[in-house]
Amino acid sequence: MQDIINKSVYFLYIGLYAILFSIVFLFSGRNSLSHCVVMFFLLALSILDYQVYLFRGSEISIGDLNLIKTAFGIVSHYSFSFTWRMLFSFMIMLVTVIVLYKADSRKHDSHVNLFRIWFLVISLCASFIVYQNIDNLPLVNFENNGMAMNTFPLNILRQAYGSDIHEPDGYDIEILNQNLEKYSEGEIQEDQMPHIIVIMNESFADLSCLGDLPLQEDYIPYFHQLQNDSISGFMTVPAYGAGTANTEWEFLTGHNMHFLPDGIVPYTYSSLTDSYASIVRQVNQYGYHSIALHPYYDYMYTRKNVFPEMGFQEQYFIDDFPQENIIRDYISDQEMYEKLIDVFESECEDNPLFMFGITMQNHGPYDYQGEDFTAGIDLSSFGSYPKAEQYLTLMKESDRALQYLIEYFSSIDEEVVIAFFGDHLPSIEQEFYKNIGSSLSESEYQIAIHQVPFFIWSNQNNVSDTIEHISVNYFSNAVLESAGIPLSLYNQFLKDVYSEFPVLSRQYLYSTVRNQYITYDELSKEEQELIGLYAGFVYNAIVDARNRLDIFEK
Repeated sequence: MQDIINKSVYFLYIGLYAILFSIVFLFSGRNSLSHCVVMFFLLALSILDYQVYLFRGSEISIGDLNLIKTAFGIVSHYSFSFTWRMLFSFMIMLVTVIVLYKADSRKHDSHVNLFRIWFLVISLCASFIVYQNIDNLPLVNFENNGMAMNTFPLNILRQAYGSDIHEPDGYDIEILNQNLEKYSEGEIQEDQMPHIIVIMNESFADLSCLGDLPLQEDYIPYFHQLQNDSISGFMTVPAYGAGTANTEWEFLTGHNMHFLPDGIVPYTYSSLTDSYASIVRQVNQYGYHSIALHPYYDYMYTRKNVFPEMGFQEQYFIDDFPQENIIRDYISDQEMYEKLIDVFESECEDNPLFMFGITMQNHGPYDYQGEDFTAGIDLSSFGSYPKAEQYLTLMKESDRALQYLIEYFSSIDEEVVIAFFGDHLPSIEQEFYKNIGSSLSESEYQIAIHQVPFFIWSNQNNVSDTIEHISVNYFSNAVLESAGIPLSLYNQFLKDVYSEFPVLSRQYLYSTVRNQYITYDELSKEEQELIGLYAGFVYNAIVDARNRLDIFEK
């Protein structure tokens, strides 16, 4: 099978090259120039993809093409990495161009128009062949060696080919409605509506999920202490190394990225902007005042447009922060929490608050060289991992800021429920991950690198409990139930799915019955029907505007 895939990649890449060459030749009429432009273009794309992989631990995906402004907002923090392989590729390209230039002759200028016609025909034929066969390539997730298997240009084309969200098999509005009939709307007690604060902390991770860390001290001691007085555990998220918005989307909506094509970023996918039924709108209907805070630019992941659609009534971005406590190039968690507390104190008397904060302090890259920051974690006895050392130092700062946040809310009289989780693991040295996770199988490793720690804490009703298995699409249920907020009809459906499959990811599910992780191919017919229902609800919520169920209307 692998040989067939490799041959497909080989011939499809030739076809893609023929298409691009023909297009350039139609305008230039020069053989050598056309080869030069196409080779440089394809090489530049591959180098760009490699740089992105170094920056965040995952390749460029089709969804990134809608995030150009977001990319420019972050790229200034990164440095370019040049390798000998890039130099070798440039040398091969240069030699090839010189040979082609010497072979090229203007004696054939009279035949240029004829050549243009022939190359137009070749381009059309190659386009047809590529279009008809691109789906034979495996649909490789952008974090799993898409370039190595498909080459970067073909991998992007493959993602684009499969980026449409198709109607799920067996999709039926009547069946969805019938399934909702067994649920009923709950009632809320107005005297028992605690303030709810949710913190999604950038790259916050407990790397012990991979294995034993070579550290003499705990780098997040307060977090671990807090787990004794809260509901806590590890949670599966769709992102790894980057992709904050995908984790964010799953939490806020209850939907799951498994039902969307690989590489899509929901916030930037036009078909998904019609409906943002969410936990935010759910608490709003009970009288909560909802506020979003993010100490970075409002155009990142188009949040300035998405947040109001989600139901947030107030938004605070980087210009609303004093920007006095900066760690490396980002606003610190400490300043983020100070701002959150200021807003809380000014708003909490009028209505119960739902506050959603997204931190920025721990964002990559982790090779900052400024004199105002020194790594406080030493891994030299384990190997040379400067990025891991910088990251773990940042986590110590996050832990101190977290203690400040919890101690403040411990001292107030009003009931407050705080939920805290990371969005994904950081993009640090892959060798470091592999070393601490050396005892894991490949499937266990893929599961582990998508797990982040979480807790749900109350300043009045401390409950110590461990949730063994949960994915972030269910986390809103855990937060609402901890706060005593009735679940919507959709969230009640999610609770039923959770009882069977508490973890859903792109590749794996955790089966309660089997007490282990399985693949989607291992589902029984009845289990497939349940997952199919979930897929149907997601499709109805985000695509099928004409037949949208009342539970998903704004």
